[in-house]
Amino acid sequence: MGDEIVVFWKRTRHIYAVTEVKTALPDDDAVLRCGRTARLTLYTCVPRHSGDKRVVVVAAPVDGPETGP
Repeated sequence: MGDEIVVFWKRTRHIYAVTEVKTALPDDDAVLRCGRTARLTLYTCVPRHSGDKRVVVVAAPVDGPETGP
């Protein structure tokens, strides 16, 4: 927890801190529902080349976006 994720979008840098990592079943769509707070959700299949489970990484914004050059 606490690892940083940096996303560059439209010349703006957004920094997020990981708040949660969990495993979910493929039909568990609750992990993708919108919440009431800003967050970044990364979602991938595990194990590799399989659709058996999903790893879900949730991160919260650290500060406001920073505009780049």
